Order: sequence, then structure tokens, then C-alpha cells
Amino acid sequence: MAQGGNKNSGRRAIIDMRADKNEIIKDIVLGRRTLAEIARRIGVDYTTIQRYRDTKITEEMRRSIIAETRVASVEADTEVINQDRMDIAMTYESLAKRVEKLITRAEQEDDPAFALAAMEGHRCARVGRDDQGLYRRSAAGGRDGLSAR
Repeated sequence: MAQGGNKNSGRRAIIDMRADKNEIIKDIVLGRRTLAEIARRIGVDYTTIQRYRDTKITEEMRRSIIAETRVASVEADTEVINQDRMDIAMTYESLAKRVEKLITRAEQEDDPAFALAAMEGHRCARVGRDDQGLYRRSAAGGRDGLSAR
């Protein structure tokens, strides 16, 4: 019996029946593997992959996959940046706590010069930022111009 012009009649595409269909489509769209590698991996002819790409993968699907990949990449980069910022913040917080202990000790030992120097170090740890970012302080208490980033 002839199938005529009936859409969706006949056998489903091999790729559509696979559990890893979405991964295969991403491989095709993103070019992570060649079409020949994909065909070899799933046990079909190269032309089957070409035909699937040309007939089943729409422009909307392509754009969606590319956008998802870009967003995932940006989110991963953002996570790294946020972790670095947290590390810097924790370093400054740790430094501030150490300086506060020095201030307390200097006050207990009644050493005003040492207490004043420790307070200056504490101020530098708390206010060691400007529009350019974070700066390390030199031993003399001034900026040495090296970014802590």
C-alpha cells in the first residue's frame, strides 16, 4: 500500500528513538564531533546523520542549543569570578581580624605607637579599594600599585 503524502507515516528516525537523542543533536549543532564520528558511534550511515540534520534540526533548535551553551559558559565563568571575589573578601576579613588582635594586644601592653600603627593597618585592610579594584599595601603603608585580583 502506498503511503502517498501522509506525513509521519512510516518508520521513525533512528536518532529519534535513541535515549541520547539530545546529546547527538547537540553534537551535530555545536560541531563537537564530526558527522562521520556520530554515524560510527550510533551504527548508521553518514548520510543518515546528514539527512537528519537537514530535515529534523530546525533553525529554532539550533539557536536554542547555541544560546543554552553560551548561557552555561557565562554561568560557569561567573561562578569562578564569584569564588575569586569570595577568596579576596575572606583574605581581607582574615587580615582585619589579625590586625584587631594586634590593636587589642598593643592597648593591653600600653604601647600607643604600636596601637596606632596597627589601627592604620586595620584601616588599610578595610578601605583598601578604589575604582580600579583592590590594592595591596606596601610595608610603609602606601599603595604599591599591584592589583590583588
